[in-house]
Amino acid sequence: MHTLILAENIKKASFIKKGLQYENLSSDLLTYYELEHLKTAIYKIDGLFLLIHDGLGHRLIIEIIIMCRDFKPLLPVILLGHGNLDPSLALMLENHTHVYYSYPFPFRNMSFEMRYAIFKMKEDMSNSRLVFRDLELDVGSHQVRYKNKTIYLRHKEFSLLHFLMLNKGKVLSRNTILENVWDRNANIFTNTVDVHVSQLRKKLEHHSDQKYIHTIPCTGYIFE
Repeated sequence: MHTLILAENIKKASFIKKGLQYENLSSDLLTYYELEHLKTAIYKIDGLFLLIHDGLGHRLIIEIIIMCRDFKPLLPVILLGHGNLDPSLALMLENHTHVYYSYPFPFRNMSFEMRYAIFKMKEDMSNSRLVFRDLELDVGSHQVRYKNKTIYLRHKEFSLLHFLMLNKGKVLSRNTILENVWDRNANIFTNTVDVHVSQLRKKLEHHSDQKYIHTIPCTGYIFE
């Protein structure tokens, strides 16, 4: 499990990271001045700790959460702050599922809550069924069908298709695909993604008359 801490500055984020490390929960750090890197960071994490402060507008908080959820709809978000949560912000967040902790931060409770939320997210994803046009992917049974015809995929091909379908309509770089489909410690060749995408594309097009995976020159791939 790996999380991201988004805070006003690195000093505050580092303080939270150290507290979470004592509870064996790893984190990356990002400040509000680096939001252009948030989309890339979201692909690498399982949960987000969002430290709010007085100078941070409520609308920006909502926009950050919505942007994260656009990329990972089930991403757990835990809000951190000083004092009680502003009632107007709490009202704006009523349609979202969040936990709020105030300073001094209870790192043991925070790490426990995040681990549980991540576990629940992955459990929900493992029971998910994705359908796009006539293509259906069932995570629970580990099966792929096109118009009720089964398409037999190897384990990594299935994981690759799953990630592409979860991010349909989004341009994904090769590095993004590597970091989310392959284990970080795996011995990976430079053309690993291209080879697996090519194999997956051939199997899909062999069973269907539609094209799902498109190459974006010099960038990566898009599923649409």
